Amino acid sequence: LGVARDAVGRVQTRGVAALNDEERQRYVGDPKRFFEYTETPGFDMFVKRCIDRRFRDRYGDDPDASAAGYLASSMVRDQAVANEAVKLLGERPGTLLVAIVDADRVAFNLGTRGRLAPSKNVASVLVNPTAASTLSKTTRLRLALSDDVTLGYKPPTLADLVVFSQSPPPNLLTHMLNPIDGAFKIDFGLSTGGTATTTSTAA
Repeated sequence: LGVARDAVGRVQTRGVAALNDEERQRYVGDPKRFFEYTETPGFDMFVKRCIDRRFRDRYGDDPDASAAGYLASSMVRDQAVANEAVKLLGERPGTLLVAIVDADRVAFNLGTRGRLAPSKNVASVLVNPTAASTLSKTTRLRLALSDDVTLGYKPPTLADLVVFSQSPPPNLLTHMLNPIDGAFKIDFGLSTGGTATTTSTAA
């Protein structure tokens, strides 16, 4: 599931218009829906706090790199995975599809997960996240893009499920003594034979 490397390069330098008709149909699909997704509540915050930061971390002060092009390529990659998942499920009704993708497609549910939102029974699972991978400025996981309760919408949370293959370091979790952290319930191994897990309690 993904976009050909040369297509990503063209989008980063010349935008979505650089895709040929076949690529546009496969990766973008409905262009109206593709671009309207940017109006999703929280998407502008997602761009500023996630995509723009990844761009700066990856390219620094490179004068040849384009933030707008990087955003466009990120959107195309997210949509391409979503389109392919929908296509595969349509060809195999009743099948459980597990798409293994990089964390950028999963984190904060506004990448591929968000573009699959109209589909039913979809969940994002983030495996072994670190503070850095969640773009936290502290040693702890960033569980939501904002804690501002006046936004008028629920701030995007890290993922539907957060899973650790072994007990995470204590300083990674926000409240070690509090079993409920925002929309997340943290299981300290009492029900899993010693392995700590974190699951979402959000609807």
